[in-house]
Amino acid sequence: MKKLQPFVLRASLALVLLAVLAVPLVGRAAAAASSTTLTFKPSADAYVSSANPGTNYGTVTSLRVDSSPDVRSFLKFAVSGFGGAPILSAKLRVYANTSSSTGVTVKQGGSNRWTETGVTYNTMPAVGTAIQTLPAVTAGTWVTFDVSSWVNKEGTFSLVLTTPGSTAVSTGAREAGANAPQLIVSAGSSTSPTPAPAPTSGAIKHVFVIWMENKGYTQVWNTSSTPYITSLGKSYIRATSFYAIRHPSLPNYLTFIGGSNYGITTDCSPSSTCHINAKNLADSLEAKGLTWKAYQESMPSPCYITTSGNYAPKHNPFVYFDDIRNNSTRCKSKDVSFSVLSTDLAHASSTPSFAFITPNLCDDMHSCSISTGDGWLKNHVPAILNSPACTSDKCLLILSWDEDNGSYGNHILTIFAGSGAKTGGVTSSVKYNHYAALRTVEYIFGLPTLTGNDANASPMTDMLR
Repeated sequence: MKKLQPFVLRASLALVLLAVLAVPLVGRAAAAASSTTLTFKPSADAYVSSANPGTNYGTVTSLRVDSSPDVRSFLKFAVSGFGGAPILSAKLRVYANTSSSTGVTVKQGGSNRWTETGVTYNTMPAVGTAIQTLPAVTAGTWVTFDVSSWVNKEGTFSLVLTTPGSTAVSTGAREAGANAPQLIVSAGSSTSPTPAPAPTSGAIKHVFVIWMENKGYTQVWNTSSTPYITSLGKSYIRATSFYAIRHPSLPNYLTFIGGSNYGITTDCSPSSTCHINAKNLADSLEAKGLTWKAYQESMPSPCYITTSGNYAPKHNPFVYFDDIRNNSTRCKSKDVSFSVLSTDLAHASSTPSFAFITPNLCDDMHSCSISTGDGWLKNHVPAILNSPACTSDKCLLILSWDEDNGSYGNHILTIFAGSGAKTGGVTSSVKYNHYAALRTVEYIFGLPTLTGNDANASPMTDMLR
């Protein structure tokens, strides 16, 4: 027994040393993944009614929505206390006093210039885009909306409750004590992540991006109308918590190519009042010695800037950047017809490093059926995945949507496919958005970030092979 004592002592000391060394490691890991969650009550709320357009209902203990007469509820929240950290999620919770089978919709508030004791139906601000609709609510329960697409930074936000149906719904107001509305916001570290190094072994050499239009996640995943999309996701990997940035279409396209919408909030065509003088992804690629092309289906000529038939410039983000649109050489060689793609795919050397592919307004599900879009993908995606760029070289295909139709909280489907993506139908539940997709392209090619938006986003490396 005495001979064992030194061994036991040394083993005990080793275990203590391991425990001591483990503490800072655990602390650092926790710090890297830390987040803060705060709950906010409204700084103001009130409902308005078309039946009494001059009456203010700002001091009652309930909020109301109805469609006939038109009754809407306005809520205002001041979000602060995160020290500039990026917002990870935002949930609006309201307590339902009554039930409705037709549900409640939460929309963006068009302005914060209203007061609880002053707003009436006659003076109410404009109401913005729908964020999410819940198809039914039950009396005596908390109803939760995902408003992350709208409440995406610190500041003051207005939200508007309406109903798509004819059943009036009553919820608790801020005067209702424990049943007052809540905005639960989580934010992560405010420290910008260290840029991830580009892959060095088995590097992805080609990235293809295809964006479809205006459909929520559940509208296109595992449905009878989307057999090809579903088979692609079950063969590769999909993100189950991917969100568009905002509405309508164009600002989302611009954020992916430029890291910001640069104040453009509509689907305006390029003009003297709708253009961008800033660096973009194409500039970063060329500076790195890499190639790019935008393949636009049904576009009449390179860099076409007006809507024509099934072509729309709002789905061609490159033409909004001055250094592309005003450069005829870049336009003719880079912003081209979709018909050029089949020729470029013949050889890996003729396939660009980055390809942005835009189906026309029918084939992208914007103006035609979901099944039409699924059929278009079935007809064209295999040619990409079987091309030398994906077989001789390594490639990544990103299939995504620009936004939802206003009813799914901007929750959209995103699939990674190709020889650079994980396979087997696995999923990623990490919360991502278009900035993260841009950051992924920058990561793959070792490019600098464009703005603080993509700099603060994490590349989607958990979906890469």
